[in-house]
Amino acid sequence: MATIVQLPPQQPPLREPVAPWPLYDLCLDVPHPAASTSCPPAFLIASPVADPAVADELPKAVPQIARFAFPEYDEAAQQPDRQATLNKYDFYAMQAVSFQNFTFSMQLQSGARLYGHVRRYLPPHLVARTRHDVGRRGERALVILTRASGADHLYSSILK
Repeated sequence: MATIVQLPPQQPPLREPVAPWPLYDLCLDVPHPAASTSCPPAFLIASPVADPAVADELPKAVPQIARFAFPEYDEAAQQPDRQATLNKYDFYAMQAVSFQNFTFSMQLQSGARLYGHVRRYLPPHLVARTRHDVGRRGERALVILTRASGADHLYSSILK
């Protein structure tokens, strides 16, 4: 003999489902904070799925992000001539320190916490792009900013 079981009525969810965070919120290619005029400006790639509160604040924070990407730079020390074509922060490829990977954390004014994954590199020379051993150039940093904590190995692999 079969019995009929009454299922409880479906309850609406207590809160709206939250969309998952994107892989990144902003990718940047930033020059050294004291870069010479020969160094191209910062380049930004915003996430296709951006939180409006975070997306509005991030472009204003690019100078702060550049200082996080180059923590050894001291602004209080002697200011270099930014109008010069080359300065002491421009390196020959053989002088430059090897690649450096590290992370940092920053909090925006809106309260959102972002994690920055950094890889510093020496770009190709503007005139001799195929020759790595020619000419001085300014050090740059690739930065991926995300609200997701952890996954250091994933982000360092993406930056390679």
